[in-house]
Amino acid sequence: MTSIDASDHAGIDVGDARASDCQTEPAGPPNHEHDMQFPHHAIPDGTTWAPHHVYIGVLVTLVALLVLWDDARRSESWLLLAALFGATFAFALVWQHYAAAGAVLTLTLLVVALSVPLFGPFWRDYPLFGWRGVAIVGVLLALDDAIEHAFGWPMPADWFWKAWLHGAIT
Repeated sequence: MTSIDASDHAGIDVGDARASDCQTEPAGPPNHEHDMQFPHHAIPDGTTWAPHHVYIGVLVTLVALLVLWDDARRSESWLLLAALFGATFAFALVWQHYAAAGAVLTLTLLVVALSVPLFGPFWRDYPLFGWRGVAIVGVLLALDDAIEHAFGWPMPADWFWKAWLHGAIT
């Protein structure tokens, strides 16, 4: 048997070269940390003009707000209205051009919109099972869509759409 001297290979260590050529990824689930971005969808579902349930949630909340509007025109009803319009503007028009700003504005304004019927003094006079509850459910529906597009997390309304509604209407 002859031994191979490292000097015969111009200083290349053959063992090290083979080890580096055969590197494989470790077993287990893939690591997608490098894939994390905010927002998860630069343009939600390819267009913000598609029938997103963020719009359905805002409309449901607007119905509850408008039913109770005359009860307190000068109270936080304006704050809820402004938050809903602002969130809709941010989702529909800002997100598609400035994704991070649109996502942050949408999420922030929807959280403000959720806090109004939850904690606002005017809304506390109404029971949760009534127009106050309708407003809360509407904002939660809108927030469900915004969270899914911003973070890529599976959300209940998207699951319901994929599991039940999409197949029923297509």
